[in-house]
Order: sequence, then C-alpha cells, then structure tokens
Amino acid sequence: MNNASQTRILAIVLAVATVAACVLAAMNFDRESGFDVPTDGIWWVEADTGLRAERVPAISPGHRAGIRTGDILVSVDDQPTPASPL
Repeated sequence: MNNASQTRILAIVLAVATVAACVLAAMNFDRESGFDVPTDGIWWVEADTGLRAERVPAISPGHRAGIRTGDILVSVDDQPTPASPL
C-alpha cells in the first residue's frame, strides 16, 4: 500500500471517529438536559456553627422531613459536617 492510500484510510477513520464523538456528545447533552437535580427545597447559609436552614418552604421535602428554619446541618450520610471558620 502506498502512502496516499494510507493517508486516505486514516482520514476516513478519523472522520468516522469524529462523527461518532459528535453524535455521542449530542446524546449526552440531550440526556443531561432532561435530568432533574434532586433538592430538599431548603435555602442553606453558612453560619459560625455550620450550615443553617434559612428558608424552609412548607411544601418542600425538607419540611416534610422535619427540618425547620434555624436548624443546623450536622452530618450528611453519617459524615459530620465541619463548622465554617468565619
């Protein structure tokens, strides 16, 4: 095989790989745009003692879980949260 044929084959392979990457990227963007990020509905603010619940809407999952305004977040998944060094 001469050099020109190898160059053409390489160009075709790279073009196919580029098109495949673009198609997969478009599929990824489409999938991510339809993903709803889970939220507890609470507005958390930093305080001297850690994260404090500033607003807890009455219809939020956090309110239904028993979190009230002024509560301090002490752990997430049994991992303690550090107090912020203000």
